[in-house]
Amino acid sequence: MARSLALLMALALYALLATPTPDNLGVIGFSIGLGLLFAAGVPGLIQVARPAQGPAGMPLFIPAARLLLMWGLCVPLLAGLMTGREATFILRDLVAFICLLLPLFLWPCLKNWPQADRLFPAMLCMVGIIFAVRVLWGAISEQGGAIRLYGFISDPDNLLNAPTALFALLYLTGTGGRLLGRASNSRSLLLAFLCFIPVLILLAAMLGVGQRAHIGAWGLALILWAGALIWRCPRALGRILLLTCPLIVLLALLPVAGLQGLLMGLLEKNTLVGFNNRLEEARVVFESFSGQPFWAVLFGQGWGAGITSPAAGPYPVNYTHSLLTTYLLKTGLCGFMLVLAYLAVLAAGIWRVLWVFPVGGVALAAPFLIDITLYASFKTLDFGLLLSLIVLWTNWVGSARQSCQNGPGWCMQEEYPE
Repeated sequence: MARSLALLMALALYALLATPTPDNLGVIGFSIGLGLLFAAGVPGLIQVARPAQGPAGMPLFIPAARLLLMWGLCVPLLAGLMTGREATFILRDLVAFICLLLPLFLWPCLKNWPQADRLFPAMLCMVGIIFAVRVLWGAISEQGGAIRLYGFISDPDNLLNAPTALFALLYLTGTGGRLLGRASNSRSLLLAFLCFIPVLILLAAMLGVGQRAHIGAWGLALILWAGALIWRCPRALGRILLLTCPLIVLLALLPVAGLQGLLMGLLEKNTLVGFNNRLEEARVVFESFSGQPFWAVLFGQGWGAGITSPAAGPYPVNYTHSLLTTYLLKTGLCGFMLVLAYLAVLAAGIWRVLWVFPVGGVALAAPFLIDITLYASFKTLDFGLLLSLIVLWTNWVGSARQSCQNGPGWCMQEEYPE
């Protein structure tokens, strides 16, 4: 109980006062780190040092994470120190690396925490919602108490890039729709509409910032869920559409000029920046190895290494906007293969969740894929929390998937008792 409370306090402090990618840790960052360390506790630290063979039935991500941890604390660290990388950049990379392996440390806390499969995703939603409120509140403060319905608002701390924001948007949308589809009393209806209130807040913030990837993922998720319902239970889809008619009408009554301005802004941004030079950035990473000795290709350029990124100005930065190219640059082909193995285990876990719990599976898959390929949010605490939820839910659905395999088609087995 004490460790779960420490985790809650650390995440609340992070959501209210911190930013996903701070320039330095500071007092707040160290306080969050201490909270997470207390949440991991002695079992989390012992698990890291336990022999890799471990007991039978150990989750597959644990040996993959241990191998990656040993590599990251040895080879790229030595390479960064030997090549004279700036200490601040090395420290930033190490913090991001530990966040990537957060499931390894938090697993003992999560697996022994009663109702963690309900409360931990609620914590992640809390972080995402508070980030959205902070963005909207900042816009209101800047504009004298009103938010314009045209153009974009600012998000200087990249709060809405955090995977927790997209997870909250998708998870609450899907949960609200599921409650509506199964609504049998006023309690279910009330809970459904309580889910949709933060969804509107998150959507307003993302539309205001012009968050194209997240808005697109939300739209695609709606299509996927609607298709699954048409296949499995068309009556539930009809009920959802009927009950959300008042909300649709309310949105239709918003000023047409404001909505048109937001949509035109998104289209204009897409025309101007496209994919934000992500492919060109990957090319720069590959070119950085030209003329390097073979050991640099195998072992990487070390923590603290950077490039002049066309996706960031171009300015010299010590990261790329893709997890894959970042770890190829810093840890080399060997580290890259270890990262791929770790991510493959987690991706397989998402598939298992998707089979039994489509709402949760989609809510995990979208930020997982976006942050691996398009955004630099893989460096954040949020991404480590998302990966921790993947391993938690993967363990939870382990027995449920076997029962699903005995039936045809897409299994929508009831995931939580009411």
